[in-house]
Parts: sequence; C-alpha cells; structure tokens
Amino acid sequence: MRIPKKLRKVALFGGSCTGKTTIGAGLSSKLNYKIRYCGQELKDLAREHGYYDLDNVPLSIHEEVDRATKEFVSSSTTPCIVEGRFLNFVLFDSDDIIFIEVKCNDGERQDRLLSRFGNSTNLLISDIDCKDRAFTAETYKYALNSLPEAITVDTSSIGIDECVAIIIDTIMKQ
Repeated sequence: MRIPKKLRKVALFGGSCTGKTTIGAGLSSKLNYKIRYCGQELKDLAREHGYYDLDNVPLSIHEEVDRATKEFVSSSTTPCIVEGRFLNFVLFDSDDIIFIEVKCNDGERQDRLLSRFGNSTNLLISDIDCKDRAFTAETYKYALNSLPEAITVDTSSIGIDECVAIIIDTIMKQ
C-alpha cells in the first residue's frame, strides 16, 4: 500500500476512552508505521519526576512531552502516527499531517473507563472532559482559533478494524 508522501504523518486525537490508542495500534500494525503514544510518554516522564497522580503533573512536564512530540513528527523521515488527547492543539501549526478526531458517545466511554479501572472507580467521563476543557483553554489558548481540519471517526457503534479501514481508505483518497 502506497501512501502519498505528504500524508505519511497521522495524528489521532480525542477525549479519554474514545479508542485512540487501540486505533493507533491497529493503524501502526496495518501500515507498518512507527507510533508515539503521548499519554504513555506523559505518564512515564511524570513518574521519572516523582508524580504519580496525573492531575497534579506540572505544566512543564506537559510542555516537555509536547516539545518531544513536535520533534518526533517534524524529524520523522518515515511514516508515523502520534496519538494523544490534545494533538490538534499541540500540532496545530505542523505541516503535512492528517488529523483524525476519534469520538465516542459518553455512555460507551464511561463503560470503557469502568472496564479499564474497575467498577470501584469513582471517575466520570464528564469530570475528565471538564478538566480537559479547562486544561486546553489555559494551556493551548494560543491555538484555539487556528485548529486544523480533521476527519472524524466515531467508535460508538463500529469496531476498531472498521475504524482502521475507514482511516486507511481516507488517507488513500487524499
């Protein structure tokens, strides 16, 4: 499968528990693209600095992950995928990236959250989304009026394989 050179970089973004990581893994496997999981990068860097509660990670650590993500994308001479909640903000001024927004209805996202953390969790998707909106409004306010166009896939009712196929088909048509 040949992908046009200008579209060899794919950014998957969207809310928590929408399916970004799973779709990213599927795309990476099908296309043989290298992938960067920004959420995992943030967790790893936060732990290196002694932070285990991601709600209390200093902005400087987020900024370090953002810089490294921009560098990963800009210096990549081979096809790549980046996956993370805020990539439409982080990479808003980057060239030659196809942005894919991964969406899912809140009920399904809450079910996925409970599946990930167990039924004993008191986390709510609505609370996570509220924190994310506040974080982006403050952290990425410079990008709010310049967000890139994105293709949307909704994982509420279709499987990962179908989402991957839709994304590959979309990339091929670009």
